[in-house]
Amino acid sequence: ASRVLTSYAGTVADITERRMAEEVLREDEARFRLMANASPAALWLTDPDGYCTFLSSQWYELTGQTEAQALGLGWTTATHPDDQEQGRNAFLDANEKRQGFQTEYRLRTADGSYRWAVDLGRPWYSETGEYAGMVGVVFDIDARRRAEEAVEEASRRKDQFLATLAHELRNPLTPISNALQVWPYIEDKPEESSRLRGVMERQVRQMARLIDDLLDVSRITRGRIDLRRERLDLSLAVREAVEALKPFIDSNEHRLVVELPKESVYIEADLGRLVQVFGNLLHNAAKYTATGGEIRIVARQERDAAIVTIRDNGLGIPAGMLTEVFEMFAQVDQSLGRAHGGMGIGLTLAKSLVELHGGSMEARSEGLGRGSEFEVRLPAFPGEASHAAVAQPLAGAL
Repeated sequence: ASRVLTSYAGTVADITERRMAEEVLREDEARFRLMANASPAALWLTDPDGYCTFLSSQWYELTGQTEAQALGLGWTTATHPDDQEQGRNAFLDANEKRQGFQTEYRLRTADGSYRWAVDLGRPWYSETGEYAGMVGVVFDIDARRRAEEAVEEASRRKDQFLATLAHELRNPLTPISNALQVWPYIEDKPEESSRLRGVMERQVRQMARLIDDLLDVSRITRGRIDLRRERLDLSLAVREAVEALKPFIDSNEHRLVVELPKESVYIEADLGRLVQVFGNLLHNAAKYTATGGEIRIVARQERDAAIVTIRDNGLGIPAGMLTEVFEMFAQVDQSLGRAHGGMGIGLTLAKSLVELHGGSMEARSEGLGRGSEFEVRLPAFPGEASHAAVAQPLAGAL
């Protein structure tokens, strides 16, 4: 016969406290995640084995990683390849020793670029005192790091400049000193005394040029330089610069080609300062071009812009320095710069003077050994048409 179940046996337990504890934990975790995701920095947690169990939303927004990619030790793959081993080892070593750590590395962002970050971690423990892992934060310090690097670079360039300045000022003194020592013995020899006088005059001019450039840079930096603007023909400034630099160019046996517009190109500028700009560019071209090279200066007008380009087939400029050459004390090749003279302020001064005229200057080069070109653009009075440049013969040109 079949039995009929007519009753049940069981127990009833009060789980109110446990449910309340679970609810508190859920609320605490939700509160923690809300606070972590609201932080300007990326927060993280790991378990006792060193595997990351939580990263706040800032990490994913910055790196573009997903949780699947970042958790565990996946976060290390978001650092620069050169920094991965150092960053991982700093963390794992601190986790093993259960002590705090701080390390810096380059972090790959969602757009593929890298930014400097500082990672700080501290050990944390459960209520029972058991080691629970690490808790930490990642700050973006890219702006600070790059500012520090800029200060270091400026300091390095300043030291380089002071050493170069001493070298450049001492160079002319040697031939002057030698000439003065010999002078008493050749005073009654007109030909010899004339030659020595010429040597001393050239060296004094060189020293004066260096000092004038230094003074002008100082005036521009302090906003104390005034332009004496007047309406003038661009060709006049080019011709005067060429005339002033022709002896130096000839001494290097360079071939100089000058191309000026058929018609006048009028600008409002300080003639002396423009001559200084074009003179600095011609001087650089001659200085960094091997004997027998070619220098070409071309002036033209394109609508409301007066354009002067100075091109040479000399040393050239590495791609990474096309903008740096305009920075104070920058030199493409120190050994070459020292051999030929120069403190790395000529291009800075020229660019500053052009900008004071409302213009701009740009450097171009296909690389070392392939020559360089500098283009100066100045506001011009609009002409009826663009003025093409034509080659202009110069007396004594090579």
